[in-house]
Amino acid sequence: MAVMKRLLLLSVLGVTAAAQSVTAPRSYRVSDITLYGIDERHAVFYGDAGTIKLGGNALNLTKASSSSAKGLQFPDALRVMGAGSLALPSQNLTALTVFRNSGGLRLITRVPMTSVYYFDGKRWNTMSRTIAELENVKVTPIPRNSMFGAGLLTNPEAIALGNYLTVSKQEVVVGTGLSAPNPSPFTPAPQSYRSTALFVQIGIRNATDASAAAAQVAASVQVLQSGAQSLYEATTLDTRLSSSVTEFSAIWQLAAGTQIPAPTAPTVDFTKQKVVTVFMGQRPTGGYGLRLVSSSQRRDTLRLLLESSAPPAGGVQAQVITSPYLMMTVDAGVKSVEVEVIKPKP
Repeated sequence: MAVMKRLLLLSVLGVTAAAQSVTAPRSYRVSDITLYGIDERHAVFYGDAGTIKLGGNALNLTKASSSSAKGLQFPDALRVMGAGSLALPSQNLTALTVFRNSGGLRLITRVPMTSVYYFDGKRWNTMSRTIAELENVKVTPIPRNSMFGAGLLTNPEAIALGNYLTVSKQEVVVGTGLSAPNPSPFTPAPQSYRSTALFVQIGIRNATDASAAAAQVAASVQVLQSGAQSLYEATTLDTRLSSSVTEFSAIWQLAAGTQIPAPTAPTVDFTKQKVVTVFMGQRPTGGYGLRLVSSSQRRDTLRLLLESSAPPAGGVQAQVITSPYLMMTVDAGVKSVEVEVIKPKP
């Protein structure tokens, strides 16, 4: 009987705990932060723990120590599904470009900016003036300690976000002035909802004008080698990033391994460059390949748009297994690579 009572008690406690886990918070607040330019949007939650919903999906908000959070963290914020913030859908919107020429820093903006912040690699600065829409102006940094006053960010949020954006110690520009996206429909609705939209640029290039600055990113990606007879045996796409002679030597043997005699590996200065190799995967015939269409960079992540080719329908192709690859040199500052492959237009 005692065992039965204990089991019944544990069962009741389990039901109670389950009920508590889906209880909506008594009060909570949201800070919605959009980072245009790096395509990120974060919802930060404050207040009481509980469960809310977004689009039919349950989100568990909990209080926890900062050491248990994952990703971007804000002081005193609730954890959402174990993370420091909730990633929301964002859009690719660029309205701020900063480049450096012989006259110093110049800024071009496509919308009015009420404030512009600049991290020079060591500390934050503000720009010398409010920037009007479509202006191409010289800007002078004025030292300050943080991004205090950016949008509707609290001071702790400004510090946390500043640390997040400057972790690579690259130069960073952050502009404010555009109205934020529509609030996300959380259920129940929060007691308050703050929206802040920021335009972010990671890294500043030397150029004569803005179009030249943008072109430098594309120019830093150069096709090194391509072929169709690699030793890569999988049928799925794979991307490899080589940061040293040793790493590149192994990839080169994989890429060029079936050629007789084996070609000499190209010379690469790994103090300035890295090598990205994209393997298309094994195909049953010839006529397949990859072509570089465009490239862009977000922080230390390089995005490559490639176009795949395939033999024409009904054409005659040699019935031999091929394994195409495309090899490119990229800037040494690249730490990760994202690849999108599109099919050619008919």
